[in-house]
Amino acid sequence: MSISCDANPKNGTSPLNVLLNANAQGGNGSYSYAWNFNDGQSQNTINNFVQHLFANSGSYTPNVVVIDGSGNMASALCPRITVQNPQYPISASCIANPTTGDSPLQVAFIGQASGGLEHSHTNGLIMIHI
Repeated sequence: MSISCDANPKNGTSPLNVLLNANAQGGNGSYSYAWNFNDGQSQNTINNFVQHLFANSGSYTPNVVVIDGSGNMASALCPRITVQNPQYPISASCIANPTTGDSPLQVAFIGQASGGLEHSHTNGLIMIHI
């Protein structure tokens, strides 16, 4: 008896939902499958596939053990699953008013930023004498 395992997708951002599929050959009777996702969770099924949600970033190598109707066992490592933290783009802008004039020139700068992990906004007014 032998078994192989595949995964789709093999990488992405968290939370990542992955379909694991096992292909067992040989043995006697029906199969049962014991899945270990190597993220602290496991699951037993009678199906040769399982969906699993990898909630945290990291690298995981799940494995599966198949047992046939006579109690024979085979195991396989599934492909490595790489889960990354999602990226949160940050943008910023600044406006100066006035942009020209005689010295001494009082200029107001207004800045705004958005994005980041907590999606916070910062607005500010700075007065500079030039």
